[in-house]
Amino acid sequence: MNTTRKPPTAVDPFRVEEKLTLSVVIDNPDADWRKGQAVIFKRALEASAGSDVLEARLDTGARLGQICNTLIAKYLQAGGKARAKIINRPGLSFLPAKKGQLKTALIEVRPDGLDWSLIDPIIQRDNEIAYKITEAAHFSKRQPSIALAFYQDAINDIIDLHFENPLADHWRRVIFPVNELSALLESQKEYKRAYETIRAYEAFDDKLGLPPEEMAQLQKRKGRLKNELRLNDGEVKQGSPLYSKQMEEVRRLAVDNAVTNLHYFSKNEG
Repeated sequence: MNTTRKPPTAVDPFRVEEKLTLSVVIDNPDADWRKGQAVIFKRALEASAGSDVLEARLDTGARLGQICNTLIAKYLQAGGKARAKIINRPGLSFLPAKKGQLKTALIEVRPDGLDWSLIDPIIQRDNEIAYKITEAAHFSKRQPSIALAFYQDAINDIIDLHFENPLADHWRRVIFPVNELSALLESQKEYKRAYETIRAYEAFDDKLGLPPEEMAQLQKRKGRLKNELRLNDGEVKQGSPLYSKQMEEVRRLAVDNAVTNLHYFSKNEG
């Protein structure tokens, strides 16, 4: 059984570029900046996970403005380190600015490579999850109750990893075992739990996704379970362990901006 997928290519999009220069419109009139000052990037408050919208801040914490740059966003979201600094002067402050005139900061970004101290723990967790799924497959026919426990534990770990670490979506390789778990539940005639597990997976933002053949199997099983349970098209079943675990994490993280929105993607040195 294949429990992992091939890593995506080009994890380091800066492998060709020595440096990049960005232009950021200053939208904070109180920002006091100077040439050579270090800049830190983080995900914009209104941006969702995986978004290309980043917020540029001075090393003092003061906001400069926003940029939307796919290259830098993907690089930082993959665990890349970068040094960024302002390379132009802010202009003479005693000259009156024209009405509606906006200042612009030029930011030079230099790559520092991938930060493996952030990535290695994800790979280790990923390997541990893959081991649990392999063990579950081993017990699935002889001792299904043990297999169910292994599958559920692996799923909980994937969900935890997804919410706890912004880099996990890029580095997780283990496939979500929703196909295996729902098949095992169906074989045990636990049709409701099997159906709920599939619905809960569909509500989960799985960036890695399932291989096409597994997704096809899952959709066929969902149709069989729906007929078995005589469900209407608009009926949504909740209450499975997977669904409950996911919603618990979503509620917790919805009020914990420090985890989802204020995570600094780059550790910059001036």
